[in-house]
Amino acid sequence: MESFLVALGVVFPMLVMMASGVILRKTGMADRPLVRRVDAINFHLFLPCLLFYNIYNVDLAQDFSVEVLAFAAAGLVLSLALSLLIVPRLVHRRDQVGVVVQAIVRSNFVMFGLAVTEYIYGEGNAGVAALLSAVVVPAMNVIAVLLLEYWRPEGSGRVSGKKLVSGIVTNPLIIASALALLLLFLGIRLPAMVVDVVATMSRVATPLAFTMLGATLSLEGLHRNRRVLVWTCLARMVLLPAVALTAAVALGFRGVELTALMVFFAAPTAVSSFTMAQQMGSDGELAAQLVALTSGLSLGTIFLITFLFRSMGLL
Repeated sequence: MESFLVALGVVFPMLVMMASGVILRKTGMADRPLVRRVDAINFHLFLPCLLFYNIYNVDLAQDFSVEVLAFAAAGLVLSLALSLLIVPRLVHRRDQVGVVVQAIVRSNFVMFGLAVTEYIYGEGNAGVAALLSAVVVPAMNVIAVLLLEYWRPEGSGRVSGKKLVSGIVTNPLIIASALALLLLFLGIRLPAMVVDVVATMSRVATPLAFTMLGATLSLEGLHRNRRVLVWTCLARMVLLPAVALTAAVALGFRGVELTALMVFFAAPTAVSSFTMAQQMGSDGELAAQLVALTSGLSLGTIFLITFLFRSMGLL
C-alpha cells in the first residue's frame, strides 16, 4: 500500500497541474498566444532559476556520481545511434525524420527529473538529478539543433554554422547550468539574499510548466500521423525505459541515483522540441502531437515504474 501511495503521490501533482491547464484552455482563459508567451517566460526565467538553484546547492562530495553520468551518456548515445539507423528507414518525409529522432532521445528531464526526485526524497535531495540535468540538457539541446538542421526539408532555407553555435550558447538552460557549475567548482558562494530570490523564483517553474503543458495538449489531427505516433511513443515510453532501466538495476543503481535514471529514460518528450521543430522548418504538428501523447502516457509509465521499484525496495 505504501508503494502505491508513493507512486500515486509522484504523478498526482503533475496530473492536477496538467488538468488545470486543460481547463484553462477549454474555458478560453489560456489561448495559444498566451500559452506561448508564458512558456517563453518560463523557459527564459523560471526554469533556468530552477536548474541553477539545484546545481548550485549540490554537495559534490555526496551527489557527484561518475557512474550515473556515464550510464546516462551511454544510454543517450546508444539510443541516438539506433534511432539514426532505424528512423530514416521507416519515416519517408524529410521534415519528420528529425522530429521523430528528437522525440525518442530528448526527454523532458528538467521538469520531471527534479520534481519526481524531490517528491520521493524531499526538497534539497535532488543533487544527482540536478547534476545530470547540467550534463544532459546542453547535450540534448545540441543534438536537437543538429538533427533538425540536418533533416531540414529542401527549400526551407539553411541555418549557418554561426547561427547554430549562437543558438546553443545562448540557450537559457545551458547558460544557467554553466554558471552554476562554474560557481560550484570554484567554491564561490553568492550572498544569501540573492540565493533566496533565485530559490523563490525557482518554485514557480514546475507548476507553471506543467500547467502550460496541460494547456497545450491537443489530440486534433492524430489520424494523419497515427502510424508514426504509435511506434515513436512505443520506442520513447516503453522500449527505451524497459531496456535502460533493466540494465541500470542489473548494474546496481539504487535509491536517488536509480530515481534520476528512471525519470531520465521514462520522461516524455521535451516540450521545447515542438517550438524548435517549428522554428527550423520541420513538422511542427507531429512534434506537438508527440509531446502531447508522451506527456499523457508518462503519467502512467512513471507511476508503474515507481510502484514497481518501490515494491522491490530499489527506491
